[in-house]
Amino acid sequence: MTPRQLLRILISVLVVSLSLPVLAANRRDAATLKKIDEALNVHYLAADYDKAEKVLQSALEACGTKFCSGEVLAKAYVAIGVIRGNAKQDLAGARTAFESAKAADPNATLDATVVTPAVLALFYKAMGRELPPEQTKAKPAQTSDSGMSDSNDPAGSARVSPAGELHCTPISAHEIQTAQPIAVVCEPLEGVVRAELYYRMQGEGEYTAILMSVQDGTLRATIPCEAVAKKGKLEIYVIAQDFNKEMIDTFGNRVTPAHYRIVDKTKQPVPSFPGTAPPKRCEELLIVVAKEGEACSPTKACKHGLYCAEGTCLNAPACETDSDCDNKHCSSGYCAMNQDLPEVDNVPKKFMFGLHAGLDIWLAPTVKQVCGDESLLAGNYNCYNSGEDVIYVNTPEKTNNLGMANPGAAGNVDAGVRLATWRILLSGDYVLTNHFTIGGRLGWAFGGGPQAIKLTNGVAEQTKRFLPVHLEARATLWLKSLGKTGLHPYVHVSLGVAEVDAKIPINIRLTLNGGQVITRPIDAWRKMGTTFVGGGGGALYDLGKKFGVQLNLNAMYMLPSTGLIFEPTLGAVLKF
Repeated sequence: MTPRQLLRILISVLVVSLSLPVLAANRRDAATLKKIDEALNVHYLAADYDKAEKVLQSALEACGTKFCSGEVLAKAYVAIGVIRGNAKQDLAGARTAFESAKAADPNATLDATVVTPAVLALFYKAMGRELPPEQTKAKPAQTSDSGMSDSNDPAGSARVSPAGELHCTPISAHEIQTAQPIAVVCEPLEGVVRAELYYRMQGEGEYTAILMSVQDGTLRATIPCEAVAKKGKLEIYVIAQDFNKEMIDTFGNRVTPAHYRIVDKTKQPVPSFPGTAPPKRCEELLIVVAKEGEACSPTKACKHGLYCAEGTCLNAPACETDSDCDNKHCSSGYCAMNQDLPEVDNVPKKFMFGLHAGLDIWLAPTVKQVCGDESLLAGNYNCYNSGEDVIYVNTPEKTNNLGMANPGAAGNVDAGVRLATWRILLSGDYVLTNHFTIGGRLGWAFGGGPQAIKLTNGVAEQTKRFLPVHLEARATLWLKSLGKTGLHPYVHVSLGVAEVDAKIPINIRLTLNGGQVITRPIDAWRKMGTTFVGGGGGALYDLGKKFGVQLNLNAMYMLPSTGLIFEPTLGAVLKF
């Protein structure tokens, strides 16, 4: 290879290495933009705000630090800010997202028509820019009889609108169950490109604003279940606007709002968007919410931003990032504090499958003369030449012309713990209730002994082989609900098919034909089973919602060849 050819190769490698990050970034940019579209136009519109934010966070993790352009990173962070600010009313979290967008691309933008005035003002503040003049002028909305301006208006200007004739569903006075998200749909109107929906529980301060989307010609928004966590009257009004945010029509107003009756039970249908299933009820919010300084208990949780400390609701420290908290965990604008309330008992996964390894431990009794006539005839032990599968029996013609053991010298087994076979097991359990499962184990045993020995008229014969199959059925009582996290102790009963073999090396003494007395090593095998009944216990420790590690102890009484076996196993469990 000439120097010129080598130079060309090096240049080519350099060009390719410099191009790969750019190509990777371009490919990741396109994928990230698709994720942003999915988050906003699928999950956000369906009011699945947590899912929308999770999709965006996953996209950002895939981008890393070098696989996406700053412009695309900023778009993802802006989308997170919109979800937090518009849908979750988490302005602190929205500001953090907007600041991240600025760090990625100082020129990031936000469409003013897709956010409430409060979120728009927060965006410009985070970006270090002045709110455009057209966004600070008075906008059509509502004011109370006293002239109080809407708290979501960043300019603080009076916003006035009449109670119009916009038709929306559910209609006023519709009954809604507590903790039930409300899908609000308003009729299409010519020239309407956006709408703002304001809601509050009657008598509870200012209205909260959310932006309505335009889909299939209708205006749509979901009032979150947190807004209707308790009984009462939910007051709402809607302002439909054109491209310049000029009012076209309204559904109620601040002075005479429409309302929904929030009740514990109702026979009226759950509101939903056209062609979609009704949103699911937020069962976890049915616990009574306590305010600052009020008592908290398992049935009365603290409202957002508070935590329960020794039975009283206290303010949690506000935060923007994990570094702001002593425990390094910031959640929705507040430090996550330790709670002294019992954990929620959720519905557990229905199936649990595991892979386990176990060891059979035999509690051996004392036996005398294990390779003598009485023990052999009783079928207690099978005696073989040490390290071989050649039968040793106590008859002269079958012992390689070495003669039989001397009386009283056929070997003894002392009582104690003896290691036996070991096995690999697959488990499967079906969850009947949070505290009870049924299932079984299927596996294969290793380390079994030679064929069993049978004496027929004093003649030793090898009969059945070792049974390696393990089949087990069990019923389990869980002492801690499977719907909770952490450590789950349990007890169980079981029955099944299995064989356990244990080898005990012994020495026998015998006299040769010439009168010499020698010691001879023998492997005495105790073969137990091939069925068993038993029970035991153990614990499963959750490492996540779908994964855990399990320590189990079986106590098995083997039949018809008896023996007491303890079988500890350790394994990994997946939940579905």
